[in-house]
Amino acid sequence: MGPVAVPCRTRTLAEGFEDVKVACDNEALTKAADCVVVSIGSGGLFNFETALFTSTRCRTFIFDCTLANTFGGARCPTCAQLPAEIASRTRFVPMCVAATDYVDEEKRTFATYGAMMREAGVRTAATLLKIDIEGGEWSVLPQVLHHAARVLRDTGEDLYPEQILLEVHFVTALEYLPWHGRDKTAGEVFLFFNELLLEHGYALAHVKHNEKCRTCTEVVLVRALCPV
Repeated sequence: MGPVAVPCRTRTLAEGFEDVKVACDNEALTKAADCVVVSIGSGGLFNFETALFTSTRCRTFIFDCTLANTFGGARCPTCAQLPAEIASRTRFVPMCVAATDYVDEEKRTFATYGAMMREAGVRTAATLLKIDIEGGEWSVLPQVLHHAARVLRDTGEDLYPEQILLEVHFVTALEYLPWHGRDKTAGEVFLFFNELLLEHGYALAHVKHNEKCRTCTEVVLVRALCPV
């Protein structure tokens, strides 16, 4: 995936059962009142969002259409209950990112990144974008950035996230993903991160291999160049 090109001072935002989320420590994240965090994927665990609520002034928008009722086993997006103490600046939206807008046979709602942002009422670029979706990041992150590129080209409005927290999975347990059953190749990894830099202007600022998940790596990406 390449070397760390733009190292930054990091701060730990949250520690979970399998991972530690860190971000580049800057005033846009820690002090700004207009900070916006977009969190794609939650698994019904809100330790990341709770930590953000207590350590920043950000508004956080969580997107996840896959949550299940842990008691009955049936998928139930409305069963995801935010902790009351973070509800004033945190919103949960039961939607997942896709190339088109549709509802699948299991009644899960998928939408383009732009449609999701409109549904949530987000009109500005994310100060921080967090993606942790168990292998879905290989298709979802390009969709997010291609949306930002189209908006920039067509309107001049810059919707590129300032920094991206990404858990990269080299193996996935999600059977509906087309690459399920094999490892990501070195060539795929190279092309993925090469596009992030050359087309969208992002560079690696932090890399941490997950000690509890041998096929996962936590990375932080920051904007270092103007997108082409």
